[in-house]
Parts: sequence; C-alpha cells; structure tokens
Amino acid sequence: MAKTGEKAKDRHPPLQKLYKNACPLTEDGGGNVKKPYMKKAWLVTWESPRTPPDSEAQIVAILDYRCSEKKVKLYIEQCYIDRCYSLEEKMACAKSRKNNPYPAEFNKINGLVFAGQITCGANPWLFGRLVKNLSLRVDEDGGQKLLWEETEIPKSLRP
Repeated sequence: MAKTGEKAKDRHPPLQKLYKNACPLTEDGGGNVKKPYMKKAWLVTWESPRTPPDSEAQIVAILDYRCSEKKVKLYIEQCYIDRCYSLEEKMACAKSRKNNPYPAEFNKINGLVFAGQITCGANPWLFGRLVKNLSLRVDEDGGQKLLWEETEIPKSLRP
C-alpha cells in the first residue's frame, strides 16, 4: 500500500527512467546520438524457406551472451512449445520433456557438437546462435533494422 501523501507516479518511475541505457537512441552528452550496440549476443530467429532473410518478424529474442548454452537451449525449446503446440501438446511437454517431438538441439558440424548454434522445430524452426557486432539501424521514418555478423565456426570443427 502507498504511504499517505505518496503519489503512484513516485512509486513507479516512467519506463524511460528505468531503461535509460536501453533506449533505442540516446545522447552521449555531447549532443551526438548513440545507437545501441552489443559486441556479442545470443540471437534467436525464425527460419523458413518462405521467410525473407531481413524480415523483422524473423527476430524472436536477443539474449545476453553470458547466458549458458544450456539455458539458451531450454529457452529456445520453450519458445517453440509456446508458439507452435496445441494445449494438449504443451501439457504433455510440461509433464515430461521426453514428450517433445521437436526438442532443441545443438548443431553438429562434421559429427561434432557446436554449442554456439541451436535449432528447434520443423518448418518454420527456431535458430539460436552467438553473433557479434549486433547493432540497430534506424531510418528517417523510425523504421528499425537489426544488423549483425555471424560468429565463425571454430577451426577445430571445420573440415
């Protein structure tokens, strides 16, 4: 409960204040506009032969690169369950993960597991991977486009 005389707006600061450092465009103090940038991140996207590669609808999540591969794998699997399964299928998966027909899996390259890439599902499927140089481009109309570089596959996994 609020104390006497305490206003609701004092208890709940505006979102701009809470997410000051996460706003799409911020000033750096010198009047210059800084665009959001992450050196590394986990990027989760929908993939399908029918989805245009630069589609904004393709982006599902951006996760901190410090999240463990196991946590990202569980997150991707749960996203797929939440968005693609019927209520009955969701209940079956909640009861036991063994009931999931499309569990998330680490990609295999030349028969070796590569934990930097995770897939889940059929068509469409979710694809999570570590990316680098993730940035946001904003055009004059306010349209936003996410840009990134794919992380190279380690030399030890290449043929």
